[in-house]
Amino acid sequence: MNKTLTDIERLADEIHYKSSLLRFQGEMADLITHSNRVWYVVSNTNTHSFELVSPKLCHRLGYTHREMCERPYFEFMDTATRAATRAAMDDLADTKNNQYVKFVNTYITKSGEPVRLEWLDAVFLSSGNWLATVHEV
Repeated sequence: MNKTLTDIERLADEIHYKSSLLRFQGEMADLITHSNRVWYVVSNTNTHSFELVSPKLCHRLGYTHREMCERPYFEFMDTATRAATRAAMDDLADTKNNQYVKFVNTYITKSGEPVRLEWLDAVFLSSGNWLATVHEV
């Protein structure tokens, strides 16, 4: 029974990822899917949530794509880095311009391990969301 539930959950997450990816077709969807060293996310600065997350970033953090998109991204962060991240995201939301940003914050994996991530830039998309690049430091 557990194996069947796990298989269903995995399939549901794959469907969730692919439906999210379809919304960004033509806006670097292939890059988001296949990048190895630098990960990409599409985030909504109004809701402070991810719309699309690189599968490899999801894997590194131990969360499913659905889990990463269902909750505000602040919930995945170490509490010590939330305020600085909120300030950076609010600045981006206010300007609505493509910007080079550079800040580091710490996300907590599903197993409790801290992972330091460096955010490098953000591009405002026609959809009203941000495409950001991130890598582990």
